Amino acid sequence: MAYNAKDGSTHHSASRASLHDELGERKLNKPNAEHRNPQSGVSGQTQDVSNMKIKDVVAKHGSAHEIHIKHDHAGGMHHVTSHHKGAHHKSTHGSADEAHMHAGMAAGMNTGDEEETETPDEAANENEQEEGQGAIPGMA
Repeated sequence: MAYNAKDGSTHHSASRASLHDELGERKLNKPNAEHRNPQSGVSGQTQDVSNMKIKDVVAKHGSAHEIHIKHDHAGGMHHVTSHHKGAHHKSTHGSADEAHMHAGMAAGMNTGDEEETETPDEAANENEQEEGQGAIPGMA
């Protein structure tokens, strides 16, 4: 036997239809705060800041909370879309590496202002090259 909820949807049991009605009433009475943009006052809309540099977007709107990268290797186009608080930024790059670097900057990982630091492995490799090929470090 089928049971109908208030909106006409069919369910396998009366309790399921009742639950459907209850959940529907909760959604109607409680606006979804997650989709509301506090800056614009309009739910679901964010400001397009694609004309800004990504480091300026991060400085103004904070690190991205969502990033999408779409690769078209055959066409040589790599698209990055980042979503920040109250804003979104879109960019197109000529290589996958550039797109991933841009995504990292959008996430706040590297703004491009910092000097690159060496990893311990890179520093060890430089020391080996200075001491001579095949030499064991510290054994000279």
